[in-house]
Amino acid sequence: MSRGKKVQADWKEQVRKSGPLREVSPDTGVNGWSSPSGDVFSVRGAEYFSMKQKVPAGESLMKPLGMDWLRSSAKLDHLLARRDNRTMAALRRAQGEGRALKAFVFAVNL
Repeated sequence: MSRGKKVQADWKEQVRKSGPLREVSPDTGVNGWSSPSGDVFSVRGAEYFSMKQKVPAGESLMKPLGMDWLRSSAKLDHLLARRDNRTMAALRRAQGEGRALKAFVFAVNL
């Protein structure tokens, strides 16, 4: 791995390894989160309308870095803007050092 890629991976690894839920194997892991292979999901392929058959999805475009479990009796807004958000704190640190300048963060609130 080149120096640039290793440095860029450091902040991502920090996010992946920290937090209330740990990353586990999709096959054998318990008490954590995982990202299953895209082949587990069936989608409409190029031949769907003629063959009426779905195909395995394949590799995903993005991979999750982490999972947080938040519980509150009140509505939680603007989670990525909070100063205590571990993902954004790690990204801001890396960007302050001139790294991860083109990072993309997508948060899903379930």
